Amino acid sequence: MSAVPEARAAAAVPGPAADAPPPPAPAPPPSRWAAVLVWTLLFAAGLAVRIAPWHQVFGDGEVRFVVDTDPHYHVLRSERMLRGEPGAPWRDPGLDWPHGADITWPPLFDATIAAGARLTGGPEPGRAEIARAAAFLPVILGLLAIAAAGVVGALLLGRAGALGAALGCALLPASVEAAKLGRPDQHVAEQLLWLVVLGSLALAVRRPGRRAAAAAVCGIGVGAALSFLTWQGSAFALVVPAAFLAAVHVLDARGADPAARRATIVWALGCALGAVLLAAAVLAWGVPGGLRWTDVRGVGGLHVAILAGNAAFAGLLAALPRLRAGAGLARRALEVALALALPLLATLAVSPALRAGAARGLVALFASSPWYAAIIEFRPMLFTGIVPLRYELTVAAIGFGFSVPFALASLPALLRAAARSPADRARLVLAALAFVVPLGLALARQRFGLYLVVPASLLAGEAIRSWAGWIGRRFESLDARRAAVVAGALLLVGPSFPQHLDATPESADRAHIEALEWLRGAVPAPGREGVAGTWTLGHLVQYYAGKPVLLSPLVEAGDEAMPEYAGFLFERDEAAAERILARRRIGWLALANPLNDAYTLAGYRPGRAPVAVLEPDLWRGGGVEIDPLFHALVASRLYYEDGVGRIDAAGLGGFRLLYETPLQTPSDPHSETALKIFGVVEGARVEVRGVAPGAPVEASLRLRTNTGREVLWFTSAAAGPDGTASFRVPYAAGLNGAVWATPLSVTDGARAAMAVAGEEDVVAGRLLRVTLSGRR
Repeated sequence: MSAVPEARAAAAVPGPAADAPPPPAPAPPPSRWAAVLVWTLLFAAGLAVRIAPWHQVFGDGEVRFVVDTDPHYHVLRSERMLRGEPGAPWRDPGLDWPHGADITWPPLFDATIAAGARLTGGPEPGRAEIARAAAFLPVILGLLAIAAAGVVGALLLGRAGALGAALGCALLPASVEAAKLGRPDQHVAEQLLWLVVLGSLALAVRRPGRRAAAAAVCGIGVGAALSFLTWQGSAFALVVPAAFLAAVHVLDARGADPAARRATIVWALGCALGAVLLAAAVLAWGVPGGLRWTDVRGVGGLHVAILAGNAAFAGLLAALPRLRAGAGLARRALEVALALALPLLATLAVSPALRAGAARGLVALFASSPWYAAIIEFRPMLFTGIVPLRYELTVAAIGFGFSVPFALASLPALLRAAARSPADRARLVLAALAFVVPLGLALARQRFGLYLVVPASLLAGEAIRSWAGWIGRRFESLDARRAAVVAGALLLVGPSFPQHLDATPESADRAHIEALEWLRGAVPAPGREGVAGTWTLGHLVQYYAGKPVLLSPLVEAGDEAMPEYAGFLFERDEAAAERILARRRIGWLALANPLNDAYTLAGYRPGRAPVAVLEPDLWRGGGVEIDPLFHALVASRLYYEDGVGRIDAAGLGGFRLLYETPLQTPSDPHSETALKIFGVVEGARVEVRGVAPGAPVEASLRLRTNTGREVLWFTSAAAGPDGTASFRVPYAAGLNGAVWATPLSVTDGARAAMAVAGEEDVVAGRLLRVTLSGRR
């Protein structure tokens, strides 16, 4: 059923003159074969754009993931689950090294990858089989999401809604990107399960009868429980239904709307079932004492309490109409507020732990930590000033096509139809809120754009149907109507075509992968097993290098990991930086350009001015203002200058370059994308004797990196009153990882000597004594 019945819309058009030809007959419903053809083409198109990266993913015989690095961790976690490694699936001993950390993501998505790998790769699949199964999973879930979108659309707005919702889900990049081959991430599962919950509620609204109600209760319960087992932020899946129940309660003055009352009861029962199922899953599968786990990370008592609270909210709303007769608008709104507040306040009052968990969730929602405030998915969709506004509008148009403007255009007619038709009110209000709520959240946080695409396309389908009907009546032609439908559908998804023609970005630079694969073979010094460095590289380090990391894109894993790394990043004193790394048992630094981290993590530098500030500009896009102190940071000296000495500072003696990828922009260091791997060492302690007190002594050696780049590393020190100058040298003569170093040349300007530091001298910090003699 459409939002405005055809007969009613036709009646609004003035009738023809007596001698005019009769109006065209209403459009006949398509034949079954035509419908099968349309849906087959739609699914085929959806499949084609999802498997477009096939050559990138499987081109060289090894599975390569696309878009970002989260897929690597999903595969890694699935592998650990299959092998029964310590901590799996809830804890990772190699995160927040050396403490270990609870994993942010619940494990259902990764367990699904593991099950698929075992099904296709045998009882003991290797990483290659796991990665291959993971690569196909988002495509399968994406096709199921297209089907679910069609069902939701049909329940809410009939055939036009079904086709619009499915078309948007199939072809708009805001939906497609999460479901592409080679991008196994839980986002596509989030979308699918949200549609299951929303569709189950729509079923309760649309279909009376016990069988439909029972199916809706089961769909809500199972869908909500699986959502929380997939993504820790799945409380969002409950926001639209809660807003809908509140709205229909306020609009139903007499409490006599059967669809609204049926939906309220079904939601209460469904959430109660979901709470029971989730609690059972936590008890059977979760960590010991999981129901006492009240952190938003993972899944536990907090998430069960959220579902139970929703059940209590809906139960109170269902009971209220029996206690009143003809209550006014203000009272009905007050009832909604009380029904919402009472379970919430009761739960938070009983458990301080739940209060702490809820607070952590609000930190993420409002992006009120330094990291959340800086990353892209927690920024607004428009008006950030980070990139030009025209670019933001272009990205939105590509991602959503014209679905949002079309949906906004259809919204007034939808609400008027709801006001005119009490029998259709609940259904139409649900359709409107399914669009309005995600629209507001997506504008505030880009992360919610995935939830917007289907309801926007759903309402866009209704807009296309309405306009096509008007054109068909205007030109008195069924062909014109059909042409208008096709044109509207092409206009809906047309802006997305350039995106489908572009190559999907790979998740990691091939050269970076080779560097980390080299790091896998590096042997750690005792107590130096971990890797620190740019947080975006953490998943890749664990996946390709097989080594524990201080931090990764799972920055919520370990409360102190990010502040600890920021302490190193913003440190100018080498000894202080080394103490931080020693405390964390770090043996290697994997450094990408530190400029991005310098402004991303600026909020972790309390009490001191940031060394790099992103200055927003709405029209031109933001620019980074760099303080001169930025280049004095240990991390900056290592990345841009290889730790060599300066006029005002000695060379860095505790870090040696071991491997690098080719420089991409040597003339513009701040735009460089190369990866450099440094070893953290004690450094050979060199004492130079026989120098005049106060005289400067210089030491230097030449490096030849694995890319063929030549570097002169040098340091200097002034002799003390006893005629001895001391400094540290981080390079052994010969091979240091993949970097060749010459013996050390020492001079006071008049005399010179050579010193040969061995590997053990550098690693253990042994003392080398050098006596200058002869002429330079």
